Amino acid sequence: MTVDPALAKQGKSLFQKKGCVGCHTIGKGRMAGPDLLGVTDRRTEDWLKRWIKAPDAMYDSDSIAKSLIAEFAQMAKMPNLRLTDPEVDALISYLAQESQKKH
Repeated sequence: MTVDPALAKQGKSLFQKKGCVGCHTIGKGRMAGPDLLGVTDRRTEDWLKRWIKAPDAMYDSDSIAKSLIAEFAQMAKMPNLRLTDPEVDALISYLAQESQKKH
């Protein structure tokens, strides 16, 4: 995935402002949710967009979402943060940038 540095910068700000840091790290291990290092390699961009935009819509229908819920059953489900499409794109760009830095 090609990273737009300006978009990734916006994504970093969103990652902090929207509280993603409360449940996720990027390369520092699991917390309430999975470590997101390499998530842009493990999941398609389309899947990530759908998941970040509306995780609640995927809980019952998506096999990956179901496995994440089972794996992190003791924690709260990922909330729907009501993000706009540009915000979702910025977050994905940030995750891709951070994953590329750590490889």
